[in-house]
Amino acid sequence: MKTFFLKSLICSLLVSILLISCSNEELETATATEIGAFNTDVIYHYKGQTFNEKELEEAHGTEIFYNTDWVVEDENNTFLYEDNEKLENHLEKLKTKSDEKSGKARVQIRFFESSFIRGRSITTSQPNANFHGFWNNRVQSCKLISPRFYRGEVRLYENQNGRGRSRVFYPTSQFGVTFFRFKARASSYRFKLR
Repeated sequence: MKTFFLKSLICSLLVSILLISCSNEELETATATEIGAFNTDVIYHYKGQTFNEKELEEAHGTEIFYNTDWVVEDENNTFLYEDNEKLENHLEKLKTKSDEKSGKARVQIRFFESSFIRGRSITTSQPNANFHGFWNNRVQSCKLISPRFYRGEVRLYENQNGRGRSRVFYPTSQFGVTFFRFKARASSYRFKLR
């Protein structure tokens, strides 16, 4: 009788270990897939020169990340501007460039440091990215830029690579502007059209 209970205990222990190890592998794979979408090898363009993150910090200090407007053109290229006129010219060129290529304009989302869509901004059409300490992680409003009606879902995360606590917002391009506050630190985001 004792051997029966001992064998059944060992079998149930082995089965539970097998189930736990399978679920851990599935979790690790899902996390790695999500993180792979975030690019850390970004090339920064500033005043006609190109830098990686370390070179830009060495040349202009860390304040450059907090005192400029950003335009994330694609997953590898980010343009930094101190002048609003140059920023608007770049955004206009980007708009016509996307029209010529595909025949339709890209939906862009613009994040602002102020709750009244003023102040420094980051403009992107990337579905997800890290903020890299942008404005000490204070994102307070956003706006969808699109010629057509779209509904979007913006999820802001407390940590980089889409980890930690998150909060979801639903900006709509029909109304032009959606204000929101994010009380925790926003280090990364995901954006998708609904």
